[in-house]
Amino acid sequence: MVTIIGLVTIVTLIWLLAWAMGLESDSERRKLISASSAASPTHSDIVPERQTRRAA
Repeated sequence: MVTIIGLVTIVTLIWLLAWAMGLESDSERRKLISASSAASPTHSDIVPERQTRRAA
C-alpha cells in the first residue's frame, strides 16, 4: 500500500513538473513572437502603443 502511494506521488510530481515546464515554454515562445513582431512592425499606428507598454 505504501509503495503504491509513493509511486502515485512520484508520478504526479513528475507530471506536474512537465506541465509547468510546458507552460514556461509556451510563455517564452509568445515572448519571442511578440519581440520579433515588434522588431518588424507591419502597421505604423501600432508601434507607439507597444513602446508605451514596454516603458510602463
